[in-house]
Amino acid sequence: MRSFPRQWRTLCLMGLSGLAGCQHGHGPLGVDRCADYPPGAVPQPAGTFNCEWQQAQAERAEQDAFVFYQYEWQLDAAALSPFGNRHVAQVAAGLEARPYPIVIEPSGNAQLDEARRMALYEKLAELNAIAEPNRIIVARPQAEPMYGLEAPIVGRGFIGAGGAGGQGGRGGQAGGFGGGVNGGGFGGGGMGGGGFG
Repeated sequence: MRSFPRQWRTLCLMGLSGLAGCQHGHGPLGVDRCADYPPGAVPQPAGTFNCEWQQAQAERAEQDAFVFYQYEWQLDAAALSPFGNRHVAQVAAGLEARPYPIVIEPSGNAQLDEARRMALYEKLAELNAIAEPNRIIVARPQAEPMYGLEAPIVGRGFIGAGGAGGQGGRGGQAGGFGGGVNGGGFGGGGMGGGGFG
């Protein structure tokens, strides 16, 4: 009779240790909570790469603010247009805080480009913005050129997201399947919004 309580105690201890997760290297249901995962096996948090792309685009846009395009100069002259004068004032204000080069879009005439480079250097000096002469360069801007015929097509793509819904999709003005100017429908509503309502 004494052996029964002893066996019962042993059986209860084994059952309790199994419930407590004291199995060798595994938790309940056989899941190893301390598994070694190789680098790269666990994906990055949501939005990690979107954020990097967004930062890269913002950086390039900021860099493009230091580019003087052909339309900012008076025709075939080294004098800035009114828009160019406003632009040089903005560049002068942010010159010390940003390390970007000041880029002048080439005109195809090396003498005119050099005259524009020197005129820009002198204009910055007038505005008390100190820029080393080698910081002002004549080079092709990194931004891709866009011609007048392409602008509406690209603009529509950014604003309405195109396709089924958005602006001009299968539902008319800013709506998807059904919708309307402020309506819902599949993939539309407002300015290319979405949802089923």
